Amino acid sequence: MVELGCMNTVAIYVKTQPEVKAKAQKIAKVLGLSLGSLVDTWLKQFVRTKRVTFSAEEERPSKYL
Repeated sequence: MVELGCMNTVAIYVKTQPEVKAKAQKIAKVLGLSLGSLVDTWLKQFVRTKRVTFSAEEERPSKYL
């Protein structure tokens, strides 16, 4: 019998706008993922690469900018 071991986890609390969270959860669900698993994967990539990458392809400057 193979023992998988316990998965030690901690909670991270992130403040964001309610609309952003709701939209992100909806998209994650469509992809068959949880928001927590997406954040965990992003953090692992950040630790591994020591880089932060964002795409602004769909961002539009405000009138101020």
